[in-house]
Amino acid sequence: MQAGYRVGQFVLERPLGQGGMAEVWLGRHAHLGSLAAVKFLREQYLGNTEIVDRFLNEGRRQGSLDHPNIVKVFGFEVVEGRHFLVQQFVDGEALDVRLRRVGGLTMEQALPIAYGVLAALECAHSRQIVHRDVKPGNILIDRQGTPYLTDFGIVLAVDETRQTHVGMTLGTPAYMSPEQMARPFAVDQRADIYSFGCVLAEMLRGAAVPLAVQQVVARCMAQEAAQRYANCAQVRAALVAASAGGRKEKKRGALGMWVGGAVAVLGLAGVALWPRQPVMASFTVSPGSVVAGQAVELRWDVRDATEVEILGIGTQPAKGTLRVKPERSMVYSLTGRNRWKNVTGEVAVDVKVLAAAVVQKFEFSEPSVNEGGESTLRWEVTGATSVVINGTKVRPVGEFVNKYMVKSRYTLQATGEDGRVVEREAEVLVEPASAAPEIVSLRFKPARVAAGGRAELEWEVRGAKEVTLGGKPARMAGSVELTNVQRDTNADLVAIGAGGQRVSRRVTLEVVRERQAEPTRVRILSFASDAVMGSIGPYAKLHYEVTGATRLRIDPAVGNLTDLRGTVAVYPTRTTRYTLTAYGANGDSDTRTVEVRVIERATGRSWDVLHHNPGCRNGFCGGVLTARDGRLVFRSDKAGDGFDVAYSEVVEVMVNKQLFGNMNGFHIRTRTRNFNFAQREPADAVVREINREIGRY
Repeated sequence: MQAGYRVGQFVLERPLGQGGMAEVWLGRHAHLGSLAAVKFLREQYLGNTEIVDRFLNEGRRQGSLDHPNIVKVFGFEVVEGRHFLVQQFVDGEALDVRLRRVGGLTMEQALPIAYGVLAALECAHSRQIVHRDVKPGNILIDRQGTPYLTDFGIVLAVDETRQTHVGMTLGTPAYMSPEQMARPFAVDQRADIYSFGCVLAEMLRGAAVPLAVQQVVARCMAQEAAQRYANCAQVRAALVAASAGGRKEKKRGALGMWVGGAVAVLGLAGVALWPRQPVMASFTVSPGSVVAGQAVELRWDVRDATEVEILGIGTQPAKGTLRVKPERSMVYSLTGRNRWKNVTGEVAVDVKVLAAAVVQKFEFSEPSVNEGGESTLRWEVTGATSVVINGTKVRPVGEFVNKYMVKSRYTLQATGEDGRVVEREAEVLVEPASAAPEIVSLRFKPARVAAGGRAELEWEVRGAKEVTLGGKPARMAGSVELTNVQRDTNADLVAIGAGGQRVSRRVTLEVVRERQAEPTRVRILSFASDAVMGSIGPYAKLHYEVTGATRLRIDPAVGNLTDLRGTVAVYPTRTTRYTLTAYGANGDSDTRTVEVRVIERATGRSWDVLHHNPGCRNGFCGGVLTARDGRLVFRSDKAGDGFDVAYSEVVEVMVNKQLFGNMNGFHIRTRTRNFNFAQREPADAVVREINREIGRY
């Protein structure tokens, strides 16, 4: 994806981040300027129907929830077969980014975030929706400190059909409840409460908090779902009471010092201390640049991981080495996991694909010639590092001409970038000179005659055993006379040599006929009008050109017309249709009509302008530009020219940098077209007035 790509009414400006299967870009509304977060699947997942369905499910589920702590969904857009989720843009940062930036939070900083997340989860649970992926990366904090829950891509409605493959784990292991790890579809809202407890513990890591708050966190993270709070309302009430009462007691040490003890107090002895994050000690590929088919070695070491998975390869031990042979440039993505957390890394290898040589052409222009005849050998080769013909190195594309006395064969050898050699052969056959007859002459004398005229056909052939003329046997040389010729006549001569070679030729006797003059008839060649903005007001000029006429008339009457070609001026007060009639000496006539439109000035704010239109005389058409009742209208004195658009359709009204002759110019650009205007008044003043009328400033 690139900046400037259009998704519905939004134009993508820059990436906001990517993770997992999707990318998120900042989009700006093309007309309103408002911002949105536009989310879409990465290209490699577009063909996976299960992932696409999960992405669509995210929009449907999240869009059904209307809550101030849940990122709002504006809708879906489908562009070029790709689905885009348009949602609320939160100007801030994700909670995991803040925790990496500042470390742990104080209780006073963490509790407002916790209450907002609980409220969002309570709204989702009330609609029978389990989020299943509550983690710091899915909690956004705006600049005012308001938290927003997002990424409903793997939510589970209690009554929906399970379509994901059996045994597939969905969620982030570090924040998943034990039952979600074991039975991902047999979970309820208590799985989200467990994940919330993990998030709250991570926010308070290292902070001094009251024992009562520690106990709330520990109960949220109980191993058995039945030992946790039943709903988010209970969690919120417990937190409010614990934080209020905790201010009166002496605060305990850092959270990391008491998680194990607090769990043990609740009888949850099997729960370990806070999980250790897997560490990507190393992940390398050697060499980093190879030729297609050449082996590279992947090496990795992920500490505190139970297993690793290399995308496209599969599950591997936490430390290992693997040899692969990539056929194209690759980015290998590795994910190391333990029971709670994961870590990812990527390495790239540049693979050069060597081209094979392809012989596009290797042939003679004439596969067979007479002895001493010429033929051209042409060749064209692609993807080759070396091209050799009969031991001589040549360019990949070329030709040469030669005369041949005997049959000749040529061999082309092309070596490709991949080192393989491709061979092609071409040969030219040579016929003995004695086998080819020769047509010395074949002609009509004269070559052109008038209808009914006479002509003589002469011919001479050498070296032939058989001659035919017009399909009938003929002598080696001779002549024949043709009389009263009325139409074009062809003479076909065929000479057959001793070796069976055939030579043929054709000549044509052309008959020329005199053309009879056509009677002169009346015809109107042209009749058109153009508008003129003169010193005494607008008027129109009628231009006409007629042939073969003895008298002309224009109605409504404009006076006597004495010439067959000319121009007359008319001053109509309303739209008028003018008819030109031309009369001939023999009583025939021709008629042509043209309409002169008179533009009535509309009410509202308007300007007299000249519209730049190459179809008008002198390149400009007069007209009136009007801004009224929320619409910008241009009415031209030329039919088919003009526009009528709403103010919201106007993209730009701006002065042009160049003059039209000696006149100022400006343009109006709508969503679909661009119009250029010129006038003698200052263009910047008109532009300001138009922009003010349509509310652009």
